[in-house]
Amino acid sequence: MKDLEVEVHLDGDATKREDGFFEAKINTLQKTIKSLEFDNAELAVTNDELAERCTKLASRQPFWPKGYRPRRNTPRKDNTEFSFSRRKTR
Repeated sequence: MKDLEVEVHLDGDATKREDGFFEAKINTLQKTIKSLEFDNAELAVTNDELAERCTKLASRQPFWPKGYRPRRNTPRKDNTEFSFSRRKTR
């Protein structure tokens, strides 16, 4: 392989190079900020829509299918589990 030679042209003014570097950095950061602001705005709109749907669904009366009677599961007073040995047999 041959060694590659790279020429660097410096005009000797370090402040111009620093200004250019920071200007490029600022431009990339501004582009990033704009894209993040756009994403944030989209998420805020979606959040508002979902919050509205949640309040609408949470406030409506539940609808049960015809013939379905929900029953509350109440524990027994003696707090024992039902076992097959206690079941009445014919």
